[in-house]
Amino acid sequence: GALLENMEISARSLGFESKIEIFPQKHISLRLTLGDRVSKENEIDFYNEIFSRRTNRKRYDSHPLSQEEKEYIFQDTEKYTNCDLRLVEGSSMKKVAEGLVVDTIVFLQNKLLHKLLFHEIIQKEKDQRNRHGLYIKTLEMVPPKSFVFRMLRRWSLAKLATKVGLLNKIREENIKTIMSSSVVGAILVNDRDLDFMEAGRLLQRIWLRATRMKVELQVITAVPFLWQQLNF
Repeated sequence: GALLENMEISARSLGFESKIEIFPQKHISLRLTLGDRVSKENEIDFYNEIFSRRTNRKRYDSHPLSQEEKEYIFQDTEKYTNCDLRLVEGSSMKKVAEGLVVDTIVFLQNKLLHKLLFHEIIQKEKDQRNRHGLYIKTLEMVPPKSFVFRMLRRWSLAKLATKVGLLNKIREENIKTIMSSSVVGAILVNDRDLDFMEAGRLLQRIWLRATRMKVELQVITAVPFLWQQLNF
């Protein structure tokens, strides 16, 4: 869905009208056909934000978003009727944060998931061209956390970290990071492919609007997707 939103925004910015067909036939997720278009007055172009949008796993400065900022960033929600946007602010975020960081414990206490996690981590920048995964520097860890994370690659040390309470310390730090944000949001949809496509489009619109406002955003998916797999 996010990719589709990028394609449509790019086509519009380059002077094309796009005809979108979602799941037009078996094994094809979407088809986008380009044609000539007429520019619309006062149309907002988010083409540049596609390239400046980024993740941010560092601490935030905790100041709340103004009502005007929230209205601007989340104004596209009404366009996607199958999506239900929920926002949590203030002290209520703690309970949400506690739920979102359980992946730290689960992945480092289960041997199979521990192996999967570190298999997906790419240690060297040059290796990004040759394999799928997450480059370790995008985790934005700073010493000593980055050193500890590298040590936890060894299963024996991960087990030891559990025994001495280190994983709980990491969990608490992750909770603090989430709590430092202005707002935590969730896009809720039914378990249908079309609805997930719309959720991706809405997420991208929110992200691009936030980028224009110089508001940082970080997507958290591990726990929600794990919950979805277990329940559906």
